[in-house]
Amino acid sequence: MVRALTTGNCHVKVAPLTLRIGLLLAITATARAQTHFPPPTASASNPTSTARALLGKALFWDEQLSSARTVACGTCHRPDHGGCDPRAPSALHPGQDHILGTADDVRGSAGVVAQDAGGRYIGDPVFGVRPQVTPRRALSVVNAAYETTLMWDGRVTNAMHDPRTNANELPDDAALEQQAVHTPIDPSKMGHQGRTWEDIGNDLGPLRPLTLASRLPADLAQFTANTTYAELFERTFGSKGISAARVGMAIAAYERTLVADQSPFDLFLAKKGELDPAESRGHALFVTHCATCHTDLESLDRPASNDFRRTGVRPVTEDPGRFVATQDPVDLGRFKVPSLRNVALRTPYMHNGGLPTLSAVLEFYNRGGDFGPGLDPAVRALRGRLSAAERDDLIAFLHSLTDPRLEQEAAPFDRPQLWSEGQAVPVRLGCPTSGRSSYAPQIIAVSPPYRGNRRFTVAADGAPPGVEHSLVLDFARLPAPGLLLGHPTYLAVSKLRLYGCGKTCAAADGTGFTSLVFDVPPDPLLVGMRVYGQWFFVDPDGVEGMVSSPTFSAVVF
Repeated sequence: MVRALTTGNCHVKVAPLTLRIGLLLAITATARAQTHFPPPTASASNPTSTARALLGKALFWDEQLSSARTVACGTCHRPDHGGCDPRAPSALHPGQDHILGTADDVRGSAGVVAQDAGGRYIGDPVFGVRPQVTPRRALSVVNAAYETTLMWDGRVTNAMHDPRTNANELPDDAALEQQAVHTPIDPSKMGHQGRTWEDIGNDLGPLRPLTLASRLPADLAQFTANTTYAELFERTFGSKGISAARVGMAIAAYERTLVADQSPFDLFLAKKGELDPAESRGHALFVTHCATCHTDLESLDRPASNDFRRTGVRPVTEDPGRFVATQDPVDLGRFKVPSLRNVALRTPYMHNGGLPTLSAVLEFYNRGGDFGPGLDPAVRALRGRLSAAERDDLIAFLHSLTDPRLEQEAAPFDRPQLWSEGQAVPVRLGCPTSGRSSYAPQIIAVSPPYRGNRRFTVAADGAPPGVEHSLVLDFARLPAPGLLLGHPTYLAVSKLRLYGCGKTCAAADGTGFTSLVFDVPPDPLLVGMRVYGQWFFVDPDGVEGMVSSPTFSAVVF
């Protein structure tokens, strides 16, 4: 049996996915236990050990590493998405013009809401009190251990410097460590404004690893059982202390285990498998038209790319690319050439996520890029040279680059389930009400409501600026929407708690925003209790002189 793979208006016949995965896993299990690729090179000061890799795995998948408890490294780097972010199609950055819905929008990765050290939302000029989105799509963490420059512009180089003192902690083979020490303090990705590594050490030390996660792999569950991060760091590194260098070394040790080398094409290179006819034809086309830039595929010894090219995805004025890192005008508009292993899993494509499918990517290259001047000669040379049938063969070949263990999230790509993927994420009920008012406030509750969380934040935006307002909480719900002061609500009005909050702050778009931070008591009796909340804002044009938000609902765990 075969199944049809849709690529644009065409169809490619490929073997059923389950059959391909089963055959590959059988070949892998019987033919070899070691990697086809050479082991990734690690700094002599950070040898990869089981303990360091497991500590890094815990940190990588722990949303507690973010100040808001909402983002882990793994949030943006999922194995089943090829080591990239599956949320990219819906995580929009408005681009240079700061207007969503225009041509320069970017599909990036959602981080944390802009906030202060206490968890109070401070309002971002672009995203307000909603999660901030990166201005470029996340690159894959899989096989990144073989790269010496990281990020689309290559600004992360092969040495790790202390983010506080800039001291050279690891002089070589440490690009992964260098990248890892900056993300947790980045106030748009995982940190709060002014967050330091001293803050992280103090915050992380007493926490039990992965308390927000579920379905832990057995080795990780055993490694983290009945312990704190402070104890794990002491056990792993031989002395007390949580520092930027130690967190970076642990995460890098884990990332060096994320080697994907068991795709059909890799087995073909290792002479342990064959490509089907369409894949073989696609491979020949790839060597002719694509290998000039994607130089890493034809050898098992070079499973990564460290090159930069100008392909003309968007105008240089929107994103200068490599120029950001080098300040060399020659690098304007150049971006990293990513490895294509597992590329079929990594939708959408390009640094801005602007091309949704592999078919769209090949159409882009077949028209010789979109925006000049100064496009790479290899891009311009491809113009109009691929027929529809050849594009289908190329797509078949690109699918042969997928390691089935990623799709299955099998070791070493096994992982916990994040809290933000589960059923305990707060939900929104109903709609805002405004009457004749132009304001329609929205309620924002993205924090995990676990007992002991001292930064459970409830916010609102789209409200009238500079007005009195209140958040009403209840521990019971009406079975159907009712009325509170003329406003539709799900609050049962039986155990109301009213929180007055002063006046709303003014947002950049002319509306108002606000937030309240709650200290959830560590009382075990709260577990399983459901809470409901709704904002009310003074507005003479609203119903009964007010406008209201929808209701949020969350369960304490």
